[in-house]
Parts: sequence; C-alpha cells; structure tokens
Amino acid sequence: MTIGGGDDADDIAIHPSGYVIGTNKNDEGGLEVYDRKARRLQWLQLGETNNVDLRESTVVSSNRTRDSVDVLSFEGGRLALVRSFPVSFEPYGLCLFDNTVIVTANAAGRVEQYSLTGEPLRRLSGIESQSEGCVADDARGVLYVAEEERGIWRFAADAEASPSGTLIDTVGENLAADVEGLTLVKGYLIASSQGDSRFAIYKNDKFVASFRVADRGSIDGAAGTDGIDANEALNLLVVHDSENTGGESSNYKYVRLSELLPG
Repeated sequence: MTIGGGDDADDIAIHPSGYVIGTNKNDEGGLEVYDRKARRLQWLQLGETNNVDLRESTVVSSNRTRDSVDVLSFEGGRLALVRSFPVSFEPYGLCLFDNTVIVTANAAGRVEQYSLTGEPLRRLSGIESQSEGCVADDARGVLYVAEEERGIWRFAADAEASPSGTLIDTVGENLAADVEGLTLVKGYLIASSQGDSRFAIYKNDKFVASFRVADRGSIDGAAGTDGIDANEALNLLVVHDSENTGGESSNYKYVRLSELLPG
C-alpha cells in the first residue's frame, strides 16, 4: 500500500468516518489516505512525515524534512495543508490534546507541547532517552508518552499542569524495547511492544493482557510495529507492520478490535 520500499510506513490515525490516514517517511514522503478496505485514495507529498493524529477535521503530522508540525484539514476523505509551524528540533512523534499538540524530538529526552499556532507552552520532564509514541485522553486530561527503552509515562495533559510525570510500567516483564505506538480505546491503553512484536493492554494504568496480530489466511500478521490507532465505533484496530510478507514496503494491518480486548 505504501509508496516506496522498505520500512516507509510508520503511524496512523483513524477518522470516525472510517478513513485511515497513514504516514510515509521515505524521501518522497507525506500522508496517505485509505478507505475501510485499505485502498489508497490520496497521497499528499509533504516530505518525511513520521507521526499523525487527528481530532474531527483537524489533522497534525510531524515533518522531519522541514523540522515542522503540519496542520491540515480533512474533509470528504481528502487532506489539505492549512499551515505549518517550525520547531527547534527534528520532530519525531506527536499527538493532540484539546487545542494543543505534544511533539517528541528525534533526540534523547525532549518532549514539548505547543498550541496549534506554534506557541511553545511547556517541556515535559523525567523522560531521559528517545521517545516517540504518545496519546492523550481529552475527557480525563491525561497524556501517555512511550520512552522507547524505558517504559510508559503518564502526565497531566493540560499545558499549565506540572511537567512531571509517573512511569506506569517499565521495560521488562510486560514490555520489550522499543516501546512504540500508543492508543486509547474502550477505557484501555494499548502499547506496541516492538521488541517482541506484541501489544500490551492496560486498564487504569495496570497491565491486564497482551496479544499478537497473527497471520490469517493469505494476510501476514504484524511485526516490529511502530504506530497504532483504534476506534471503538468502527470495531477497528490498525497497526503498522514493518515486515510485510511479499510486499516491497511496510504497510498497515486492519484488525477487528473485538477479537483482541478482554471481555
């Protein structure tokens, strides 16, 4: 599905209408839009995009070519670039909270929060090494950040809150480095445990189970996953697959969410 070759896919965001937006981080990268049957409908060339998130018709992505955050509109299954704002580092992961965006740097220990117009708001503390995946719960005001070699952090998501966080789990029994993509669905936090190609599930910040996305018929499973996203109403989990059997590039796998979560 993804333009290019090798592990060019990375992160995804599921729109409530059923469209899936994926990043493409090759030299001719950008954002790609897929329908419910995983058919690509749009490729918007922006540069090396790494992570993506959305709220309703607003989409943001990290642009490593221009060291910026791209802000886009999404209407009728089509993306359009609205504006970009620069950051003072190479952006890596990102996620939205309310009208702010949290951005992780492609460098150890740097995670910052901005307004959607690019105003710096705060820098998180406690994270010491590379982080990428993050996800925020707007209703609860909670932010989770994956420090790849260390574990999963919980922060207050409000930009005026303390920048200090708490590790809810560490690499070891439940997580194998790198800890990558994060998503929230049905009261669960799901994390990509890239080192063992599993997905760890948490409820109230406590580990409850893990699963793999296995082969099914002619479709291979998912390995070495970076980005993930889920939507309860669509009964859909989408995960990055770094080793797409028989393909020229990595891609995304669509999975029924109801088959994976605890009853």
